[in-house]
Amino acid sequence: MEIDKAIIIVNHGTRSVVAQEDFAKLIENIRGKFPELTIEKASMELCPPDMPSVVKKLYERGVKRITVVPFFLLRGMHIAKDIPEIIAEEKKKYFDLEITMGKPLMPDDRLIDMECDRIKEALQ
Repeated sequence: MEIDKAIIIVNHGTRSVVAQEDFAKLIENIRGKFPELTIEKASMELCPPDMPSVVKKLYERGVKRITVVPFFLLRGMHIAKDIPEIIAEEKKKYFDLEITMGKPLMPDDRLIDMECDRIKEALQ
């Protein structure tokens, strides 16, 4: 694994144990697609770990470049405000850390196709 670079996949967070397990499985599947990368999970609220805790853990392991990839459908407040604010705060704590943010899932036509498939399934 590349130690100086990592990905944090961040979701909203939930109290639901089933949903937390689903997110953990998603992360494991993504790790399987990118075995050369360090990939961690974080939640914005309701369950650990939060982004600052994951950033700290990675930084202490020697990671100097982090990309936060949101697991959010839409560009709401977590995307527009909260995650960028956390990134700015983390940059202040770790002056030599490069931390950037990827895009949320939408807009992406592949999701439209998936939803259309779900509609078709529901109509059967």
